[in-house]
Amino acid sequence: CAADKKGRWWKFIAPDAVLVDEKGRVIARQGPDFIFRANDGSVLSAKIVKWDAHPKSHNDLRDVLFETRAQGKKKGVLTGIRWVSRTEGAGGQPQTRCSPSQIGATLKVPFTAVYRFYQ
Repeated sequence: CAADKKGRWWKFIAPDAVLVDEKGRVIARQGPDFIFRANDGSVLSAKIVKWDAHPKSHNDLRDVLFETRAQGKKKGVLTGIRWVSRTEGAGGQPQTRCSPSQIGATLKVPFTAVYRFYQ
């Protein structure tokens, strides 16, 4: 929770996404600096290069396109991936402003989305 002359708000710090396959098995995570880390040790750094200017609602994450590149030398499921899209986001946006007693607090806002990986 951050504050300035304009008021209080929940400031984005970092994603904390658990990516699962169609069977519900965890295959990777997306964390600080948009880094994707697969369970096999392969890693991608990512940056947002395109986003939906008009999310479907103020409650939901915008669709985004990440450009990625491999980090480290570990080969695995993320090897060769150049692009990741996140679509169909549901949730992920705070529903209320933070209160004075919450200044400095952290809020995790759950969401679901579809991540697609492209070579």
